[in-house]
Amino acid sequence: MAQFIGSTIRRLSAVEVDRIRKQYPNHSNPKWITEGEFSWLHKGDYINVPKGFVCDGSSGGPDLGHSFLIHDWLYATHTIGDRIITRQEADQIMIDILKWERASMYAIAVATLTKLNPFWAFSRAWANSKGARIIEEEVSLDD
Repeated sequence: MAQFIGSTIRRLSAVEVDRIRKQYPNHSNPKWITEGEFSWLHKGDYINVPKGFVCDGSSGGPDLGHSFLIHDWLYATHTIGDRIITRQEADQIMIDILKWERASMYAIAVATLTKLNPFWAFSRAWANSKGARIIEEEVSLDD
């Protein structure tokens, strides 16, 4: 049984994006941040995304549901718990989540793109991941 457990995510403001880019100049395109721990139970394994994880959403597509969050986490860490996973496993988990979220047309598109892997985009993203970007202190507009 699949399910989401936990917190929410929110879109970063322009000021927050600028601050994150200054602090982490290699971060691709920060758009979202988790406001607390976020978990996805998938086939008996918990995928836990910590508070403060910054991700760029769905590359080239709409940010539907939460599949992009879990996918970005898996690409950043290459693990589920202590188990190392492959890029194909991470991609399949995103497809499974999209189906669970009833975004079946987008799931078909993602499945096709990940298999075709145009310009080696998914392979490069997997190989070039620099690890998870977790903001320890909340990036605030009040500073």
